[in-house]
Amino acid sequence: MLSVSTLLNQLTTMQQLAVETDLQSKVAYNSSTLSVFSSMLFGESKKEILESCVLDNNNYPKKERPIFQAILDFYGLKAESSRDQFLADVYFAIHEEKYESKAKKVTRLEGLFHQMKRYELEQESAELLNELEKSSIGTPLHAVYDHLYNKYNEIEINNNKAYTAFEKLNSKISDFLGENLKDYTIKDLVAGYKEIRNIHLENENRVSACILNTSMLVLANHCGQTQLLNENKWTLSELFETCKAQIETLPFSIERMFMKNIFDNSLKYAVLKGSIEVNTLAFQRLQVSELNVEPYNFDLQIKERHQTKRISKSEHLISSFVRSINTTTTTAISLKQNPIISYPHLV
Repeated sequence: MLSVSTLLNQLTTMQQLAVETDLQSKVAYNSSTLSVFSSMLFGESKKEILESCVLDNNNYPKKERPIFQAILDFYGLKAESSRDQFLADVYFAIHEEKYESKAKKVTRLEGLFHQMKRYELEQESAELLNELEKSSIGTPLHAVYDHLYNKYNEIEINNNKAYTAFEKLNSKISDFLGENLKDYTIKDLVAGYKEIRNIHLENENRVSACILNTSMLVLANHCGQTQLLNENKWTLSELFETCKAQIETLPFSIERMFMKNIFDNSLKYAVLKGSIEVNTLAFQRLQVSELNVEPYNFDLQIKERHQTKRISKSEHLISSFVRSINTTTTTAISLKQNPIISYPHLV
């Protein structure tokens, strides 16, 4: 997943102030967490923060965690299932639990890793495997955990590259659908999609596949690039179904919320312009949440006038259908403040 620093710097200045106020109410006034927060706002790297706040890789996560939780609280995100809660359990097992011996720690973390695989969350297991690698030094399993750590660390790095490329593509799409002041062309947009595809093919996994297919969805749905569907011989409705299933299996995170927002708004747009019928399964399952904040949504800023300029003749039917399932949505997107995309640091 993206670093806490990245998530923080995707917020507007006013949103950052709201997060800071919440954070100050939860930690001591002299807590080093507040120093870490300020350093993140100034754009310091993790290495720089460790130096300026006199921290190390062992205590840094404990200072970073309250900031992450404050951002989750700002967006109103709460774990609603044992699967959603599981990554938090992994964090506490690594950083908060005390163990009688390294052997007991290895046993505990091994169990968590196997549970991550059952939950299809293993692409987020690099930190846990790093702990297993360190705790198993001198045992026959050390080489196994060293190999697994390197494998999943590369997956995490690749996924963050894919998120970065997705964000860059969305920025171009937003400009293309707006005033197009930078003269982006369809060729530029397709090139952005191909960049994401190449990143995915370097290290295929569920997260990068979701990013790839969601980028295809945005291009096909909003930019008319339906020829991209030919790669998998999909219809637009089948692509919607695929993306919804993939987004639902993403780990509980702010990234999942952004992807869901993009999907929901894209589906509503497709129905309004008549690309798919209102009785499709994907739309029947749609439950767009009314957000009290303006989400970043990976820099996808599609204005309302673009979403409603091609209304089909069945507008009245669609509007009645939307009201019947009590769904509301918003397309207000906040401008990115001081973007910093950082990749996972080797511990």
